[in-house]
Amino acid sequence: MFRYSIKISGIVQGIGYRYFVSNRAKKLDITGWVKNLDTGEVEINAEGTDDKLEIFVHVIKTNHPWAQIKNVEIIKFEIQERLSDNFVVTV
Repeated sequence: MFRYSIKISGIVQGIGYRYFVSNRAKKLDITGWVKNLDTGEVEINAEGTDDKLEIFVHVIKTNHPWAQIKNVEIIKFEIQERLSDNFVVTV
């Protein structure tokens, strides 16, 4: 089990990107949260299996119709258990 701490920059706010991320996470059985940052970036904390998290990262980088991703920073952590049992959009 892994936790990915992800920060995405580019055009990712004001286009429904957080809800897109949440929807894709739920489809892949990934738990955690997504939120907008004051810097214009989006921060994601995602937990799940490494293979599903890799698919998740690919999807959120390439599949949103209006997002223009400039940079994706990922820090991976191996974890023993999930901190959450769902995926939420936070403020």
